[in-house]
Amino acid sequence: MAEDMPATAAAVVVDDCWNRTGTFGDRTCARLAAVETCGRCPVRADAAERLFARPPAPGWLAENTAIVAAPLAAAAGALRSAMVFRCGGEWFALETRLFDEIAPAGPVHTLPHRRGGALSGLTVVRGQLLLCLSLARLLGLAAAPAATGERHGVVQLGGGPVALVLEEVAGTLRYDPARLTARPATLPQAAAALTAGLLPWRDRMAALIDPPLLRAAVERML
Repeated sequence: MAEDMPATAAAVVVDDCWNRTGTFGDRTCARLAAVETCGRCPVRADAAERLFARPPAPGWLAENTAIVAAPLAAAAGALRSAMVFRCGGEWFALETRLFDEIAPAGPVHTLPHRRGGALSGLTVVRGQLLLCLSLARLLGLAAAPAATGERHGVVQLGGGPVALVLEEVAGTLRYDPARLTARPATLPQAAAALTAGLLPWRDRMAALIDPPLLRAAVERML
């Protein structure tokens, strides 16, 4: 966060612990057990307040006013939105338009003779009974143990809503499809087969899941 702010004569020094030991780091911070995510931590809130309270650098306001006032480039209409989340210990993204909501992870009731696969069972979201899928297993990754940050992403894949088990949800990003980079060789074969490429996100990359390929994989699994 500190790197994105303009420099001033009275620079504010901020320890961005959330990138080192918090939600976006190695998650060793002792405060996470109480707050679940750095977005709820008073340390980050205090850092944000001090950063936004400092005066802008000379010329920064005029420069950004000109940027906002400039006509939108034609290419801006091609930007898309994706939800970024952690799954199987890796970061992935899926187009935001597919999500109905991100819900707290509720109880999952297993189905007879369907243990160990990507179909985790049935869960209830806002009174609606939904199939609950382990996206990690569908991607060929080891599903992490249930944690306090786990969420159910309710998505529309063509045959009605289903709930995807997400270890952690980071939020949305705007991306240019033209900036997708090739899938890394380190991705498991199942994950590589369902991803369209990599998106730059903060100081790392997120694998963008291809909706038609995901839909086809879910249909085959069911």
